[in-house]
Amino acid sequence: MMAQDYSLIAANHAESNVDKLSPTLDKVSLYFAAIRQNPQPFKSARRSCLLIYIDAGSADARMIGPCFSSAVGADFFGIIPVQ
Repeated sequence: MMAQDYSLIAANHAESNVDKLSPTLDKVSLYFAAIRQNPQPFKSARRSCLLIYIDAGSADARMIGPCFSSAVGADFFGIIPVQ
């Protein structure tokens, strides 16, 4: 699978979690429920992500997934070694 595919899957995952209630009310589900209660910040971030993609020529979707994931509070620092 290409990096663009993984990026689009991550973007879809972020949007799905914001749009749908999880069947179990664990900590993550409560977090997304809070976003659903006030969706405007996510909508603004999503719009910014898409505008950046369009401004870049709409030819490379690799940045959409991380951008959408950041819009829902994803933490990428766990995968970056810090010394």
